[in-house]
Amino acid sequence: MKRILSLLFLLLILPCAASAAQQEITLRISWWGGQTRHQAILSAIDAYEQAHPGVSIECEYGQFAPYYQRLVTQLRSDSAPDIMAIDYK
Repeated sequence: MKRILSLLFLLLILPCAASAAQQEITLRISWWGGQTRHQAILSAIDAYEQAHPGVSIECEYGQFAPYYQRLVTQLRSDSAPDIMAIDYK
C-alpha cells in the first residue's frame, strides 16, 4: 500500500510541478480495487488537495472487471483520465 501511495503522490506532483504559475488545475484520476485501496487513495487525494489549494482532483473508481474495458474506451476516444491505475502484469 505504501508503494501505491508513493506512486500516487509522484504522479500528482509531476504535472503540478511543471506549472510554476498559480492557477486552478483539475486532474482526473481513475483506479480499481476494494474498499481498502479506495480509502487509501481518497485519503492521499485529500491530503494533496489541502497541500495544493489550486489543484482539484476528480475521482473515477470501480471494480476490476469493467475497469479496463472502460479505460480502453476512454483511451480510444481521447477522454482518458490524467492519472490511472494500471496492473503491472
